[in-house]
Amino acid sequence: MEVENCFEHMPAQPVIGSHMATAHTQTNWNGIVGMIGIRVLPVIAMDTIRIYPDFDKKGILIYADMLQNTGILQSVCWEISVTGGVKKEVHRVIPPGKTKVLLEYELGNEYLTWDEFKPDRYELNLSLRTKFGSQERKVDFGMRKFQVSPDSRHFMINGKVIFVRSEANCAVFPKTGYAPMEEEEWEKLFTTYKSYGINYVRFHSWCPPDAAFRVADRLGIYMQPELCEWTFETFDTDEDYRYYTREAKSIDKAYGNHPSYVALTWGNELRSHKRERMSELCRYMRQIAPDRLYAEGSNVWYGEKGVNPECDFVMAQANYKDKWRGAYAGNHGFINDAPPNTLSDYNEVLKDIPIPVISFEVGQFQVYPDYNEIKKYTGNLQPENLRTFKEDLDRHGMAGYDSKFQEATGQLSRLCYREEIEAALRSDKLAGISLLGIQDFSGQGTALVGMIDAFGESKKFSNPAVFRQFFNCIVPLLKIGKRTFRQKEKIQAEVVIANYGESGLKKPVSICVTDAAGRAVYKEVISSCSVEQGKVECIGTLNFIPGLDTDASYKLKIKIQVEGTDYINEYELWIYPEVDKKELDRSCIVTAFDESVRERLEKGERLILLPKLTQSSLPVSVKSSFMSDFWCWIMFKKRDQHGTMGMLIETEHKLFEKMQVDEYTNYPWWHMLKNSRSVILDDTGIQPIIRMVDNIHRNHSMGLLFEVKCGNGSLLISSLNILPNLEQPEAVWMLHCMLNYVKSGDMNPVQEVSFQKFCLMFPNHKELVLDYEDKPFASINDHKMYAPIKKQENKPGAAYWDTTGSRTEDEKFYGILFERTHYVDMVQINLVTESSHDDKSGFDLPELIEVEYLDGDTWKPVHVIYRSFLTEGKENKIYFKQTEMQGIKILLKKDKKNEVYISAETVYKNQPYAIAELKFFGI
Repeated sequence: MEVENCFEHMPAQPVIGSHMATAHTQTNWNGIVGMIGIRVLPVIAMDTIRIYPDFDKKGILIYADMLQNTGILQSVCWEISVTGGVKKEVHRVIPPGKTKVLLEYELGNEYLTWDEFKPDRYELNLSLRTKFGSQERKVDFGMRKFQVSPDSRHFMINGKVIFVRSEANCAVFPKTGYAPMEEEEWEKLFTTYKSYGINYVRFHSWCPPDAAFRVADRLGIYMQPELCEWTFETFDTDEDYRYYTREAKSIDKAYGNHPSYVALTWGNELRSHKRERMSELCRYMRQIAPDRLYAEGSNVWYGEKGVNPECDFVMAQANYKDKWRGAYAGNHGFINDAPPNTLSDYNEVLKDIPIPVISFEVGQFQVYPDYNEIKKYTGNLQPENLRTFKEDLDRHGMAGYDSKFQEATGQLSRLCYREEIEAALRSDKLAGISLLGIQDFSGQGTALVGMIDAFGESKKFSNPAVFRQFFNCIVPLLKIGKRTFRQKEKIQAEVVIANYGESGLKKPVSICVTDAAGRAVYKEVISSCSVEQGKVECIGTLNFIPGLDTDASYKLKIKIQVEGTDYINEYELWIYPEVDKKELDRSCIVTAFDESVRERLEKGERLILLPKLTQSSLPVSVKSSFMSDFWCWIMFKKRDQHGTMGMLIETEHKLFEKMQVDEYTNYPWWHMLKNSRSVILDDTGIQPIIRMVDNIHRNHSMGLLFEVKCGNGSLLISSLNILPNLEQPEAVWMLHCMLNYVKSGDMNPVQEVSFQKFCLMFPNHKELVLDYEDKPFASINDHKMYAPIKKQENKPGAAYWDTTGSRTEDEKFYGILFERTHYVDMVQINLVTESSHDDKSGFDLPELIEVEYLDGDTWKPVHVIYRSFLTEGKENKIYFKQTEMQGIKILLKKDKKNEVYISAETVYKNQPYAIAELKFFGI
């Protein structure tokens, strides 16, 4: 048998782009998996058999495709039976050729149905007898009706409203590089999915094999395969449309009898110049197979072109500008943008959508890897990406930190997933939520966003039972406006139940509030709880004032439980002693490292440095976020994504003696992390009290709170955003604890940092003012160059270029010849990717930037101290040893290392690199 991989009879690019064949996970297809063979059929035989439940007649409709090759009419007889049912004979006369025969069978009044709660199935035994011989067929099926609810808001299974709790399966199978054909592997994976509360699996731009559907039938999991398509030219050609129409029919023919198979879409993030064909295929497939639902794709046009009412449902991240997710690339969304609360929902933006909505690829919160996972790769695929990241972590002096990093970032990732999921559950106009995801994804620069690894196994920090508390068919919810309180401040909240279980809920609900020692602070039982099936309803309120009077902050845990069940959810609140910010002695606080600070340190003082949180004040730093890195920093850094992944806190440090903190990022840090910066501590030896975990592509050692010896004194440095947030009880208490620590005898830093080193970390730069006499230049002539802007125009020290031009070069340069000598030690580069011209052209980011200075007649490289990773915008900085120069040149190059396995492709191919602005700093 010869296998030809030429794509001659299929659309190559859409298929290769899909997860059915992508090199990101599926390696290089070159063979056949599963079963292939030749069947010898009788002269009169049954081919495809499709079974449709007939709830009105309490039975089934059996459609059999018949093959009759005698050339004349023939009498045939079927003997029909199902599990536990009576046998029935049906006699027919069928013509020669291909015909479709309808057979009916009644199950009786007590038939069993299939759903996520009770996935009962039947086996159909169909025996065909003719004078030429006989044929036996056995087909499994389930009695289920999957439909849109009467209000067009939800899905229903056999009359019950369900809430879709979906995982996006991206065909990650690192042992083989292809999907397993055996049930054992699917049983393991789907059982793990269910343990995390999953009831629905969306197969991202691919369709799994029969083994997956068989297991889903047994376990009660709803399945949504997709056509193998990821393209912006969906069905644009007649050939492509014919191919994918055949594929849709083939999927129905192969898997149509599986009760788990409930929905089908045409692919992932599709666009088309012929959208009507996408609608047309929905209408056609409803005629072919009316027992499931159809949509034109998942997140078509990224939601920017609105909902298509021809679809049965929509799975998308937005509808035009209305969004129904809590996190997006570039650190956007309410999780990062709004102070912690449990009130957010999407009902307002969903109210006018005419079909059920499932939110698309929700989550994507990255978790740092535990490099022990490398040992699991014993099959076809090798973890070169993980090995590279591990070596980089070791080079940055943090060998062995990976396990701690995974624990800390994993806890934050789960917290963020919880925020997404509970906001969705509070939205009674939302049909469901599809996560991306419970499982890690190995491609696209490496997106380790899961509670389970690529092998489908739970990570060390991850507890399925904890995740299932807020991701289940019945979830108790607490609606409260904030997470932090002052002592004796009243706590008020609503208790809500989301009931998508088997039936209405009529059970008492208990509420218990405990402190860190497990002592009950407040108890209540709501005995009259009654919530209809498929409803989200408030069942009561919570009102109490914590009675603890203490000189330390503490945490309360609120446990809500439907009595007699496993439906439990828990919430944490933080209580802080009253502090008058006006009475704090701030004499030891400084905001810049200047000569007066140096003098005070030489005298042996202990000080707190709270620098301005700007790039110029903290040049060797990066912006920080509350939430963990979205999907993959290397892929989204062009959107000014910060790339931080949460804090690792030294909880036993003396500073926290009176302050309750966890080892990982939790809600009280939100205000202090907003607009904060993480200081890069590479090669300093400083072990921070609060470490910010960096992403796998940078692996910087970074701190938000650390202490050092400097001269004869000591410094406690924080780049948390504390001072602007002193109205928040957690921020003012944090400052109170810092002041007490510095004034106590406990402060005794181990690491010593010289004044010279500290000046590099916390410099007082003066911006270099360029004059009209300075001469800008560039490597190509079709770039128009403008003279530097004058200081009095409020844009000192900047040189601007109009970034037109179409030439592509491996290297470009921009520069300035100074009229007089300057001492320069930093350059700030504003890189753009989008053109301002009408042609909507764009620009690539360079892969490498180098700086040279003019010494007499010779260009020489500067001595680089630190360079930031390249991103769109103004955050591109290169720091170097202060150098006397007559001119400076910025060279933009392609990286010769070609480490393609950890680099994401830029959006705009073969376009010139674009600089909008250069700024130089020095004296």
